Amino acid sequence: MKLSKTSWLILGVGVVILAFASLGMVRSQQTDWEDQLKQELALAEKGLGKSQLRELSTQKQELEEQLSQLESQLQVVKSELDQSVASIDVTDSVFGIAEQCGVTIVELNSPGVAEEKLEDLLCSAISLDIIAEGEVADLLSFIVRLNNDFVTGMVKSAEISVPEPTIAERPSANIEFIVYAYRGG
Repeated sequence: MKLSKTSWLILGVGVVILAFASLGMVRSQQTDWEDQLKQELALAEKGLGKSQLRELSTQKQELEEQLSQLESQLQVVKSELDQSVASIDVTDSVFGIAEQCGVTIVELNSPGVAEEKLEDLLCSAISLDIIAEGEVADLLSFIVRLNNDFVTGMVKSAEISVPEPTIAERPSANIEFIVYAYRGG
């Protein structure tokens, strides 16, 4: 499957746009969550006496520290997802892994980019249906590498077919693989 330079350019621009949109949506959700926490704290302060305000002040500081930690973790996850979208050409990477594992990709199909919701995160998902041939150990290595080399990717299913020794066919694997990129929402 060979794409023209224009197709690659359009695909690359689309991926970058998706990455920036996802970062904006995460920041918006984060601001909404902070506002909600502040409103809840203000209501709680009104309903409690002065003695309990000290306890709430301490709790507020702890929650702010937790929020800060969560924001840091979110930044790490967002950067991993952003790097994945910005720096990985999924199909080239799959072919590279196949070559390193001694596997031949016979067929690679993708219905394109789709939206999927993971927990509360709206993500773009690139699904690939892969048919590969090679030795069983090499096919297993290829499947494991797909899972390990893509930070935001996973093998949804893999089926290895081993023909009878009398048949001149090579073992093959049908693999459903998906790569996620955070989109926001």
